[in-house]
Amino acid sequence: MSAPPRGATFAWVEGSPQAAENPPHDTEWCAAIAMRVVRGLQGIVEVGLDFELEPARTLIDLDNMVRLAIDALRDTETVARGLVGIETIVATKRAGRTPGLGLSLVRTPGPLVDDPFGGEADLVVMGTSVPREEFAAEKDEWRNAVAAAWRDTLVRQPVAIDIAVTKETSLAAMLKPVIAGLEPYLGRAPRGRGRLRPLDEQVTWLRISRQRDLGVALRVRAGVGGR
Repeated sequence: MSAPPRGATFAWVEGSPQAAENPPHDTEWCAAIAMRVVRGLQGIVEVGLDFELEPARTLIDLDNMVRLAIDALRDTETVARGLVGIETIVATKRAGRTPGLGLSLVRTPGPLVDDPFGGEADLVVMGTSVPREEFAAEKDEWRNAVAAAWRDTLVRQPVAIDIAVTKETSLAAMLKPVIAGLEPYLGRAPRGRGRLRPLDEQVTWLRISRQRDLGVALRVRAGVGGR
């Protein structure tokens, strides 16, 4: 992530983030996050989530860990239902010696200057709308747009994904259907549920932000370089 922003509250949550895909331990992980957060913080516009994972357990999907952490923040009333007011979520994952979550809750963020692509993304694709999880046709349309924009070989390295939207609904709710449509870029998992099964375990840097002057409903940039 970028240099620490002004007007931010920081916390370290010790424990294994892999609980996000390991019920019923996910409930315990949510409780651990909630215990480290000052209940009812006001004016949060950006959430930063840095997950440190056991070296043997790094294949957990970053968006799953993000959504569970956001659920915990909502339970503490740190963020509102629907993530009203949250304009940016930034998340990373990496192997480390001390499993846990570095959490930052930002009230006065700086500009979006962190560029994990070294100045040029491998994939840039636009959408006229943001696909919704409950509508298969919308997800298929988005997947087809990605397939048309990416004709190269599938990536097999750590990847960064930068999602920009204009839509005023929950940023966390948009993550899964948008990332699902990146299957032509990330590859398809051989097993699992769902019609779209991207190998998104490769994603190690993820940002979704609301940019009202974007000019399109959805823009995704992706490339090797996730940290």
